[in-house]
Amino acid sequence: GSRTEFILSCIGYSVGLGNVWRFPFLAYANGGGAFLIPYIIILVLVGKPMYFMEAAIGQYAQVGPLAMWSQLLPGSVGIGAAMVIISLIVAIYYNVIMAYCLFYLFNSFYSVLPWSHCDPGWGADSRCYVRSANISEDELEGHCIIDDLGGCVESNSQTSTEQFWEKAVLNFDYNGLGEFGDLGEFQYHLAFCLALSWLVVSLCVMKG
Repeated sequence: GSRTEFILSCIGYSVGLGNVWRFPFLAYANGGGAFLIPYIIILVLVGKPMYFMEAAIGQYAQVGPLAMWSQLLPGSVGIGAAMVIISLIVAIYYNVIMAYCLFYLFNSFYSVLPWSHCDPGWGADSRCYVRSANISEDELEGHCIIDDLGGCVESNSQTSTEQFWEKAVLNFDYNGLGEFGDLGEFQYHLAFCLALSWLVVSLCVMKG
């Protein structure tokens, strides 16, 4: 391929959901700006040399991980197998995250965002409240709900965004799995988004 394709491939390999999504949270949880000092040190001493070594070996061998390690050191072919398995696992859970993103993307085309208000249409209950609304502290405190056995089940208030995630997106069952092998109802909207996510990935990599 051309030089531009190689540069774009390196950018695609380097920048992922972890950079955009998880890194700000990790920096905030581990000291804010101070976290950047050890991060930059490890990036320069470990991250970039490993990245360059992987790119250089890949350019030299021009084969997959299994074949590359078979040529370099046959006794270490297990490293190549581990790389393939890790890539498979990452591809699976990244596509699941992308399916969630697609579902929210489709719902964002409504004139009123579904998660911006408590709508019984997607399953909001009495515990739901809008974060921006004028709610007192007493209304946000947990309260007791009597179950079928006469016991007390504590129920805490939830924001509309939290309930939309649990009820509309995941269709979360608070009672847990009923019995062994019970995986719950099939979520057609998530299955469609997941299939669309895999389709987009397949179209991106079908030309190598």
